Amino acid sequence: MQRVQFTSGGRYPVLRSIAIIYLFLGGISVLGGIVAVFWMLLRAPFDAIDRVILAAASLVASVFWCALMLGAAEVIKLFVDLEHNTRMATMYRPMTPAAGESHNPDGHSNRITILEEETAEAALIRGH
Repeated sequence: MQRVQFTSGGRYPVLRSIAIIYLFLGGISVLGGIVAVFWMLLRAPFDAIDRVILAAASLVASVFWCALMLGAAEVIKLFVDLEHNTRMATMYRPMTPAAGESHNPDGHSNRITILEEETAEAALIRGH
């Protein structure tokens, strides 16, 4: 019996949660960069030119980290969506062999006859 997946979580809710965490970390890195820029410009114990250079460096670093975090989140979501699309595409694909190719002497073919004996999927379908 198949269990219906929750629409909020899907098949990989932990991966989706990790992607959401990466999104939050990207936002936090931008906020942290903005705070660091203001601290460097107003409170850092260096000359004015050094403070400007440090503020620019911290801004660039925070944008870089934000891009990395958002990229990681998107890669996770890409792989989850790729798995979902592949599963949906194979669900509606007919499992008949190519024209002229028959595995049964009577010409009738189904998914079990197409699968090889050694595959794990064939063993699961046959109940071994």
